[in-house]
Amino acid sequence: MLEQLKSLEQKRTSNAEYMLGYSLLRSVYDSIGTKKVDLLKQIAQLDFAIKSSNLFAYQSAPLILDLPVKPHKVFNIVITGLVAFLLTIVFALLFEYWNTNT
Repeated sequence: MLEQLKSLEQKRTSNAEYMLGYSLLRSVYDSIGTKKVDLLKQIAQLDFAIKSSNLFAYQSAPLILDLPVKPHKVFNIVITGLVAFLLTIVFALLFEYWNTNT
């Protein structure tokens, strides 16, 4: 587009032909420029909408460990045993209450 405008300026044909060609090319060039600006504005608006649609914000980068995380087997066994012991006591008390009241 710019090359065509420059070639028109260099040819220096008749004034009417030059003005007609120049005005047509210049109007096309200006419309392309305004469409580009409009598209850039729309892209900025969409980018803002995407960024503001997130309901959470990242506080820091994720922590990536070198070794995989393993379950704590002994801790899990101790907790399971404690819960089972407490449930046994609760069931024994409920069973005793049920037998004495019926």
